[in-house]
This record gives sequence, C-alpha cells and structure tokens, in this order.
Amino acid sequence: MTTLICIRSRDLENTNAFNNFGSINLNEPIEADDDESLQISLKSAVFPNSFHNLSEMNKNNTITFSESGQTGSTIVTLANGSYSVYELMTELKALMEENSYNNWIYNFTYSEISNRIFIKKYNWTAGQTTTFDFTAANSARRFFGFSAITKSILSADGIESDRGVDVSDTQNALYVRLCNLTNDRVIESSSSRYSNIIAVIPLPLSRNSFFVYEPNNPFVCELTNRSITRIESLITFQRQTDDIDFRSCDYELNFEVSRKVSKTPTIGTRQTQEQIHERVKRHQTALEQNKQKKQTLDETIRKIKSKANV
Repeated sequence: MTTLICIRSRDLENTNAFNNFGSINLNEPIEADDDESLQISLKSAVFPNSFHNLSEMNKNNTITFSESGQTGSTIVTLANGSYSVYELMTELKALMEENSYNNWIYNFTYSEISNRIFIKKYNWTAGQTTTFDFTAANSARRFFGFSAITKSILSADGIESDRGVDVSDTQNALYVRLCNLTNDRVIESSSSRYSNIIAVIPLPLSRNSFFVYEPNNPFVCELTNRSITRIESLITFQRQTDDIDFRSCDYELNFEVSRKVSKTPTIGTRQTQEQIHERVKRHQTALEQNKQKKQTLDETIRKIKSKANV
C-alpha cells in the first residue's frame, strides 16, 4: 500500500523565520507490519526562487580593499539580493568609488568567453596601488571569480580574476531533509556520515520565479523507523547549518510512503540445499551398508542351521 503526503509550507507548524522548516502531525500513523519496512521518496515539489544569492545571512556580502596612502582597509557591504554578474559589477563599482580614500574611479568588465572579471583603475599612474583582500571574512570573492588571496592593481592592466565567476557562490542545489526520520542509506560529504537528506534538487537561474522538481525516477529511501506519525521537513544548502531564507514565499512537497516486504531467510539457498543433499546421501549409504550387513548375517545363520540339520 502506498500513501501520498502533500505538504504546503503555509500549513506547517513550528516554522522558523526563514520558512525553510516546519512540521505536520498525521491524524493516523503510517505503520509497517512485522515483516515490512517503510520507504519514502520526494515524488515532486514546487519551489519559489525567492532567496538571495548574496546576503549577510549567506556570509558573502563584503569586499575589503585599500588604496595608496590609506591607513587600514575599507570594507564595503553589498546590499542583500539576487544578482547577475553585471549587476554585481555595477554595485561594487559604485560602492568602491563612493568609499574611495583617494576619490579614484574604477572600471569593471566581464568576459563571457573566459568567465573572468577584469578590474582596472581609471587613469592609472605609476605608484598608484589598490589592494583587494579576498581572504577577509564574508568576502564576495567567488562572485567576482577570485580565490582566497590578496590581489593588487599595480599597472594600467589592472587585475584579472584567477578562477571562474560563480554567482551561485557554490550554493547551486537545495537539500530536502526529514529531521525526525532516520535511514542508513544516505551519506553526505560534509560529514561523511549517514544523513537525513531525502532529495537533492539543482537550482535553475530563474530568480523571482517558481521551479518544479518532478524526477522520472525519484530516490527511494528505506527508513529505520517502523512508524511515521509526524513529518519534520528542513530545506538547506549542502550543509545542514546553511539555511535557505524563502522570504515568506510558499513551497509544496509531495512525499510518497510505501511498505516493502522484508526478505526472510529460506531453506532454498544453494548452501542449504547442498548440505541437505549430502545428508541424504550419507543416510542412503548407511542404509545400504546396513542392508549388506543384514544379508551377510542372514547367510551365516542359514549355513549354521543347514549344518545342524545334517
């Protein structure tokens, strides 16, 4: 028997501020018989792409830089939002020029062919230096294609990003988790341990719209639970501590729960059959030997009786 559990986030209880967690109590428990186990899968889902790719919550919203003659560094904070690479460059250019120690002007360009960003100082002259500290906390460096390094503009050529531009900041999939249900079938790389993940859903580049998850062959997870009375769902990025803020927008989850008959040991295994065959063979041999002994004994008795009659 199969049960479909349809969940709307607006109907969940105990939701948090990010709307990525909630629970629902079932009116009737779903239970497995003694010879069964419970299986669950995420058959389909609908999500709003309402969360930000850059934000204080994601810890990726600052750029740290310093200019010639400046004591210390300047930290600029990009506004929380969902950006394209061009929007990010425009935002950072404005912030750097607004907070420039020397009132310098900067030029940002992006190459779609190489997926790299180039940063130059306008009208650069010898001795003018701008240093970016991409090792600083909460750096938006991956958005601009930089590793965790320090990089300085030392010529009119400026600097070029040393890795690919990534406006997802490596957060390119949703992880649907069932917090109160356990299994020993899923292991996640962040911990190398068994996990509560039930589905991994790639994120399309479709901000401020909805996207549908409807796999042809959804992953079916066998649970160690014998009964389900409650569903606690949590949606995160890869690490469970990386919450997703749906910003009060609703999503839908459709779970399918089924029962699987457990395999029980039978006597029909090859090893057991061979053992039985060997026992039968030994028994038949013993019977044949006893038969021969009896025939020999009967023949001896017959001969003794024959001589006695003489």
